Amino acid sequence: LRGCLLWLRGCLLWLQGCLLGLRWCLLWLRGCLLWLRGCLLWLQGCLLWLRGCLLWLRGCLLWLQGCLLGLRWCLLWLRGCLLWLRGCLLWLQGFLLWLPGFLLWLPGCLLWLRGCLLWLRGCLLWLQGCLLWLRGCMLWLR
Repeated sequence: LRGCLLWLRGCLLWLQGCLLGLRWCLLWLRGCLLWLRGCLLWLQGCLLWLRGCLLWLRGCLLWLQGCLLGLRWCLLWLRGCLLWLRGCLLWLQGFLLWLPGFLLWLPGCLLWLRGCLLWLRGCLLWLQGCLLWLRGCMLWLR
């Protein structure tokens, strides 16, 4: 009876060892699955990091594009300023060319106006002379 009990105890211990081995296998399998999950998460992290690098590179390119557009705007603004300055200089040149002509034209206009006034005075004197002549004729006829 004692041998049967020992044998039964041995069977139970063997069964317990098998269950412990099975538990260890399941834990090892769980560890493998967790390791595989960690590898997938690491790969996902690498892909996200790569995506972030590409987005950063795109941002750098957009920033560079913005800088170039800003530089182009500055150059166009500078060109506009230079064209405006050129227009001012041309206007000043035209004014300086117009001014001597105006200064020469003004005395000519004043002389022409004086001539008109002298002609008008001459017309009035001629009319006065005509009236005096008529008066003389009337006095002679009397």
